[in-house]
Amino acid sequence: MLEAIPAAPGTYVLAGRLSRPVELPVGRLGMAAFQPGVLLYSGSALGPGGLKARLRHHLEGSSRPHWHLDYLRPWVRWEAAWWHAGPERLECRWLQALARSGDGWTFPVRGFGASDCTGGCPAHLLWTPEKLTWDGLHRAVLQAAQACQFVPGRAAG
Repeated sequence: MLEAIPAAPGTYVLAGRLSRPVELPVGRLGMAAFQPGVLLYSGSALGPGGLKARLRHHLEGSSRPHWHLDYLRPWVRWEAAWWHAGPERLECRWLQALARSGDGWTFPVRGFGASDCTGGCPAHLLWTPEKLTWDGLHRAVLQAAQACQFVPGRAAG
């Protein structure tokens, strides 16, 4: 999946499936419970290495968790990523558009991934129990991006 992702700065959405309930400590958030379903995580990667480096970190992990997603990563089968290269932080707008899409999305853990958020998001992680196909998920992510007036790239694992 990483070969297609540019090393440019930008914003991304990472999609995966959680197959069983998990309760685990998530940094300063404390204990968090996650139910089986589809997860979407959105973030920005504006530092060195850009999108490729950040998504590599999220997908491959590290010995010491840094971001909230690092705690959840071992439990999720990550299957797709979408991105938009550019210097603007778009994760709040993109995720909020997805939350309004009508596909049953909710914010499962308040504050997850949003410790530096200035967009008023309850979290940067969405969850749905829906049995979305990847085509349906791809359409939803594209429609949300188009509502935010950009077209993302995509990589599937």
